[in-house]
Amino acid sequence: TDAALNPGNSGGPLVDMKGRIVGINTAIFGEAYRGISFAIPSRVVQDVYKQLRETGRISRGWLGVQMEEVSERDARRGNLEAASGAKVVRVIPGSPAEAAGMLPDDIILTWDGKPIPEPAALSIAVARSAVGAKVKVGILRGKERLELEVEVAERPRQF
Repeated sequence: TDAALNPGNSGGPLVDMKGRIVGINTAIFGEAYRGISFAIPSRVVQDVYKQLRETGRISRGWLGVQMEEVSERDARRGNLEAASGAKVVRVIPGSPAEAAGMLPDDIILTWDGKPIPEPAALSIAVARSAVGAKVKVGILRGKERLELEVEVAERPRQF
């Protein structure tokens, strides 16, 4: 989307060419009329609204890993066609990832059958997962592809 935003537009709707609300403007990075503007996608706003109406709070799924992008070297080592996925750097003790047997240096390739192109995509997929859901996670460990089952937990406040 390409839209000129002014200071003070935060909180207003982001509308497409057909007049549909596609997001809520949140921030501008840079000077007025230049730089990058950010918006929360409308489906995220709808989810947050629904949770607040029903429970008075927002709940997000949690896996319990710290991750980084997959390097070209990691991709070659694992015989991947491209440097995609999310490389696990650390598994948080007591997390769903630890319970499922995830290890540092595992590369997460899929979440619930959907490809994970980069760490941000995994963060979004996990956050959108229902607490208590059992999710199949495709990983690469060394050169071996494995499938783990993770029970999604609610993200603790400190994360």
